[in-house]
Amino acid sequence: LLRTLLRAIPDLIWLKDAQGVYLACNHRFEKFFGATEEEIVGKTDYDFVSKELADSFREHDRVAMVKGSASVNEEWVTFADGHRELLETTKTPLLDGQGGLIGVLGVSHDITHRKRSEQYESFRSSTLELLTGETALPEVLEAIVKGVERLHPDMLCSILLLDDEGKHLQGGIAPSLPAFYNAAIDGAAIGPGVGSCGTAAFTGQCVIVDDIATHPYWSMFKELAASAGLGACWSQPILSSTHRVVGTFAIYHRKKHVPAESDIYIIEQSARLASIAIERKQMEEHLRLAATVFDSTADGVTIASRNGNIIAVNRAFTEVTGYGEDEVKGKNPR
Repeated sequence: LLRTLLRAIPDLIWLKDAQGVYLACNHRFEKFFGATEEEIVGKTDYDFVSKELADSFREHDRVAMVKGSASVNEEWVTFADGHRELLETTKTPLLDGQGGLIGVLGVSHDITHRKRSEQYESFRSSTLELLTGETALPEVLEAIVKGVERLHPDMLCSILLLDDEGKHLQGGIAPSLPAFYNAAIDGAAIGPGVGSCGTAAFTGQCVIVDDIATHPYWSMFKELAASAGLGACWSQPILSSTHRVVGTFAIYHRKKHVPAESDIYIIEQSARLASIAIERKQMEEHLRLAATVFDSTADGVTIASRNGNIIAVNRAFTEVTGYGEDEVKGKNPR
């Protein structure tokens, strides 16, 4: 029964003696080493992983045994199949009936998603803070691209904006992509089958191409992508609050790559963040333009609330009527 329960638990669980020799482990731990329990028991970390990683594991064992109580640490580990997880590991010393040390019990919990979510929310908050200042839109969009790349070093990101006619992608923000690649993409027409971004902008739907070299959408650009060392491209349309496509947010990989559920979350949220930035900065520009027209026109202009009370007047109004702004604000024109 105990062995059945251990195999069902999603955490990595193992037992070592005081010399670091494995005594038992569960199925999840077998997956980590890429070996069966029978192959693991009786051996040490040095039989399965690099000396550097094995030294780290043994040091954490030692800390728990010297401390005499549970010790917790976080560490990135690479599984036998190549994928990486951030594990939060609790190591508890085991004592015999006389209080003598007999080994250590380890339990590792995958906190990769939680940690990345926390990091992304921190990045998102810092980006939104940029919008409250005078930071120009290209700088904000570049901060989004670089922020995602810092959180995920294996990703190369790009933001393209749709032109006023809604037919071409331009103004690429992609500091990690080669200059020749960005220049070739700038001004590309959107349409079905026109790469990942051109298709996403045309259809308004996310486009996942996990292998550029073989996908029909990239038939016109696969040589360009190969020259840039790009193997996969996922593109999410950037939608305005009225669901109009205003651009694309793309994630590239050096090799062919199928997105995980967490990757879809990243690309959707990053496109949403870019949408907020674009609309906010466009609104600011419209307001600046309106303010310029409001103040520079020779005609007297008033702005009133729904109940008819004046909330603003321009300079020409005060010159024509002789009333100062403070005299009329909050009053009805009647």
